[in-house]
Amino acid sequence: MLRTINHKVMGAGAAVMVLCTASAGAGLWSTTRLDDAVRDANASSTMLRNHMEADMMHDALRADVLSSQLAGEPGSGVDLTGVRKDLAEHTALFRGALAENETLVTDPASRAALAELKAPLDVYITSASRMVDLAATDRVQAVAAMPGFTKQFTTLEDAMSAASDKIEAASTTAAARAKSVALFSEILMSVAVLAGVVFAGILIVISRAAIVRPVLSLAGDMRRLAAGQTDITVSGAGRADEIGEMAKSVEVFRQSGIERARLEAEAAGFQQQLDRKLRDMEAAFEAAGREQKAVVDVMAKGLASLAGGDLSARIAVQVASDYAALKNDFNAAAAGLEDAIRTISDVASQIGSGTEEIAQASNDLSRRTEQQAASLEETAAALDEIAATVRQTADGAGRATTEVASARTDAERSGQVVDQAVAAMDAIEDSSRQITQIIGVIDEIAFQTNLLALNAGVEAARAGDAGRGFAVVAQEVRALAQRSAEAAKEIKTLISTSSQQVDAGVSLVGQTGEALSRIVGRVAAIDDLVRQISSSSQEQASGLAEVNTAVNHMDQVVQQNAAMVEQATAATYSLKGETAQLVSLVGRFRIGGDARPELRRAS
Repeated sequence: MLRTINHKVMGAGAAVMVLCTASAGAGLWSTTRLDDAVRDANASSTMLRNHMEADMMHDALRADVLSSQLAGEPGSGVDLTGVRKDLAEHTALFRGALAENETLVTDPASRAALAELKAPLDVYITSASRMVDLAATDRVQAVAAMPGFTKQFTTLEDAMSAASDKIEAASTTAAARAKSVALFSEILMSVAVLAGVVFAGILIVISRAAIVRPVLSLAGDMRRLAAGQTDITVSGAGRADEIGEMAKSVEVFRQSGIERARLEAEAAGFQQQLDRKLRDMEAAFEAAGREQKAVVDVMAKGLASLAGGDLSARIAVQVASDYAALKNDFNAAAAGLEDAIRTISDVASQIGSGTEEIAQASNDLSRRTEQQAASLEETAAALDEIAATVRQTADGAGRATTEVASARTDAERSGQVVDQAVAAMDAIEDSSRQITQIIGVIDEIAFQTNLLALNAGVEAARAGDAGRGFAVVAQEVRALAQRSAEAAKEIKTLISTSSQQVDAGVSLVGQTGEALSRIVGRVAAIDDLVRQISSSSQEQASGLAEVNTAVNHMDQVVQQNAAMVEQATAATYSLKGETAQLVSLVGRFRIGGDARPELRRAS
């Protein structure tokens, strides 16, 4: 069973070879039969001509005998020596013509008739020689012997006439057989030409149904696929030949297009989610910044009040839950400081040591404040890294878009290459059609050449001006041979052109393979970009973890600050007994009663 186009082409080629072989065999057989018939006709005509020449020599011998009887008379002008020479020459021609006919004869009747001529021929030739000799010595006896010689002449003439009839009958039969063979050859070659034309038509129809139409359908599918239509059904995918392989490759390309569209949709969704999360993070950071700024402003006002000596200042406004402990600590510190100032006068003796402890606690608080600032700086750096990662993700998306556009361009070029391959196949089909036409011309020329050869044989068989007719026929044969040579050159040129077009088709198929390779490379580049996007997401997660760590560290610092405030309170209680000595100094501080002024949030 023929599965591939290569097998089908080989099968068609084998069928063409069989048809050509059969046609050539039929032509060779017809030519052989025609040659045999022409050879028989030529032999018959030669025998007929030789027999006519022998018949003339038969009469010439009698004329030589009559001339010998006039050689002795005065005024006759006949020389006996010349008569003898003519007699010998005519005898040789007579015997030579009959001997050649014996070598040419093929039918039994003519052979038998020629065999019957031997005996009367020998008697006649011997009698003629004796009559010439007798005429030289005794003309009276020579004249008296003439009736007997005439009887021998008549006997030989009857035998010659019977042989002539047999030879003419054989010649007529050979001519009829040659005509019959020529007619049969004409019919056989006509049938061969008709069979060739029918087979060529069937081969063209099968080629269009099995190769051209599937390729055109596949080219249409590729054009639609290049235009972005991935919801098509690739024609020819179930075939087991080369077109099926091409259809499977196009199906893979269609699946790749579908997968590419899916990846683009997923990348767009991922980008939207990432943008939404970034907006949420930016909003959260902006809100945290605003809250932190408000707390810092409130703290600054409170510290400014404390620095101005107003120990009754308190933070009464609502702050974020993350800074509630800091508010409480500030209020507690202010209250403790107020209580400490009240008791400074009672702890004057211990003011030195208490002051030192307070300074140390202040140094610890300053150091932890610096650590908090460093943590905030790390938080800012982490945010910068997140922004850089986001930019890298955006750049990767842009590159992915560029690569997809390049892949689309390659796909369009592949479609153009396939169109050129289809055009090359059409050109090959046109060349094949022209070759078929030229082969028909060559067949016609061969047929006409055979007819002219037959006419030449018939003309050669005729007696008389045969050479003149044969020359005309030979000239026509040479003209037809020249036409055959020109047709052969055209066939060679067309075959060379078809070979070049086949090479061009192979080159286009190679370019199609290179375009597909480039598409695979583009898909691999898209895969790398997706990996880079995933890596960027991991880096963003790491940055967020660092932000979380920094926030935790800030919480620990706040707790440590609270502990230090407790230590400062304890030191303040230890200085309670010495505050009495500092009453004069504390007098410059304003300490509120039940109604204390409150620090308000700045608007």
